[in-house]
Amino acid sequence: MRVEIPVDLLKGREGDENAELILKLIAFFREARHEWAISPRDVDAVHAFLERHLPVLAQSYLLLAQKASMAQAWAPHEGVVGVVRVASETLTADIRDLERPAVLVVENAIYDWQMIEALARLLGCEDVIDAKAGSRLAVYNGGGKDGAIAHAVDQAAQFSRTKRVVLVIDSDSFHPADRTGNHEKAEGAARKGVSAHVLSFREMENYIPNRVLARQPKKTVGMSSMAKLLESLKTFSPE
Repeated sequence: MRVEIPVDLLKGREGDENAELILKLIAFFREARHEWAISPRDVDAVHAFLERHLPVLAQSYLLLAQKASMAQAWAPHEGVVGVVRVASETLTADIRDLERPAVLVVENAIYDWQMIEALARLLGCEDVIDAKAGSRLAVYNGGGKDGAIAHAVDQAAQFSRTKRVVLVIDSDSFHPADRTGNHEKAEGAARKGVSAHVLSFREMENYIPNRVLARQPKKTVGMSSMAKLLESLKTFSPE
């Protein structure tokens, strides 16, 4: 998540009372668990806060703030969307939310994650892969759509303010753009704070290109039927 610490929260009595929590939040940025959304004009306030509360590590944390502020300055305007803005009254709950791993719930944690990982590599989203490897992203096996939806809702309830739970399920549709019961179930989960996504195709396997299927190791048994299926697929229009 991208997190903003309002400059007023760093100053005076408020800064003193919240110092321990704010330093914990900054540690999240240093560990690359989350990204710091900070304006270059707020770096001086961060410097003063660090010198007051953490003089030994002030220089390294200040460098972190400076780098984050430059990234913010050069980011497109839409980069401000989705930023968690902490406040004095929400700080404790925000820390609790942000230290929990984000949750991805799928119907099959092995095969669905392999497809999502392949897409992440293709699209240059290595941060998603790194997050799972570093236990900052938990992938849960729903054992089917109903189990996945129930778990996603349960996980969302464990976050106080920023519900970092994503649900991905098959559409189970037979025709393009069909609306199925899965869409209604996903919308129900979304009303409870889950970021729900229903695949446009029938299921995750439908996204595997034919040329990838054709390159699978050839086995004597069953290859004739596979070849016929692939030839049939080639005759289909994209729709």
